[in-house]
Amino acid sequence: QNKSILEIASDLVRLQELGSNNKLGENELSGSTFSLSNIGAIGGTYASPIIPAPTVAIGAIGKIQTLPRFTDDSSVESGVYAAKVMNI
Repeated sequence: QNKSILEIASDLVRLQELGSNNKLGENELSGSTFSLSNIGAIGGTYASPIIPAPTVAIGAIGKIQTLPRFTDDSSVESGVYAAKVMNI
C-alpha cells in the first residue's frame, strides 16, 4: 500500500479510538504484516509465537523481571558474589 504519513496518522487515530471503545472488528485485526504478542501480561517470560499468514514477523514481549547479574568486582551491594568456577 502507498499511504502518506498523514493517511497513516489518520488510520492510527481511528484505530486508537476503536480500541479505546472496545469496537475493533475482524477487519481491523487481520491482514497485518507485523504483530505484537504480549505474553508478559499473563506472567509469561518465554514463548514460541506462531506467525499466521500474511504476517511476516512477530514481536513477543515477556514479563519484566529482576535477575541476578554477576560482576567481576563481587559487589557487596547486590548481595551476589561472583565465583571462579574454571580457569583456562
